[in-house]
Amino acid sequence: MEPEDLFLACEEGVHHVVYDVERAETVCCKCGLVLGDLQLDSGLDLVPLSRKRASCCGKARRLRRSSKPPAFERDLRKLVSQMCPPAAVQSKALEICRAMRRQGFGRGYEASTLAKTAIYAAYRSSGIPLALSEFASANAKERKSITHCYNQLCRKLELRVSRVESKDYLPYLAAKRKFPKETLVLADKMLDVARENGMVRGANPIGIAAAALYISSAVIGHRVTQTELAKAAGISNVTVRSDCRIMQNLISQRTNDHKIGA
Repeated sequence: MEPEDLFLACEEGVHHVVYDVERAETVCCKCGLVLGDLQLDSGLDLVPLSRKRASCCGKARRLRRSSKPPAFERDLRKLVSQMCPPAAVQSKALEICRAMRRQGFGRGYEASTLAKTAIYAAYRSSGIPLALSEFASANAKERKSITHCYNQLCRKLELRVSRVESKDYLPYLAAKRKFPKETLVLADKMLDVARENGMVRGANPIGIAAAALYISSAVIGHRVTQTELAKAAGISNVTVRSDCRIMQNLISQRTNDHKIGA
């Protein structure tokens, strides 16, 4: 029972009327007279919301929530402001982000992983090489997650990404650490020969580029360590060391061929 408007009165003149919620009736608490015909509109809507009306309100709230940009799009804008990539990369990243949203891509991935994958794909689609170490330099698990997400994204959106050659990473590594022009020219020639002989097929392109720079620096007389190159390329020292063996075998083979030809 809930208190009703005290200005209502029954025929007995008792100013104490209550509303029976279970029976949906207004009755006098003294004489029990039902005042259904005498009840005035008190201005309060005592009828509870129907399920249909409540569900509509919940749907409206969900629609208002979904109008906000997803978390990975906000992370992408934050990442772009930090990295300041070229304008072409920024527009491509936003285009990829919207395509991911339309396709419903990203279930099972964290928002930060999706944002980093989108901007990495934008760099690759624009023909600009970029190492994953720019995103996950000290986290191998995150790097693996970005790689997996990137492969799935390329298949889902059918992205046309050109293959990055080892020599494409030379300007990227040169920007990380200054090299003499002669070193870059010699490293570029070494990579051309290695590609023609098929000796770098299946190898990590940025690792081969770092190895070529290391050997070229040794030939020119410019001091640089494998650790410095590994840090600039975002790879391990073991990778640089093994790729240096590949390039040294190439040099030995070319030297022997020249001796035989002479």
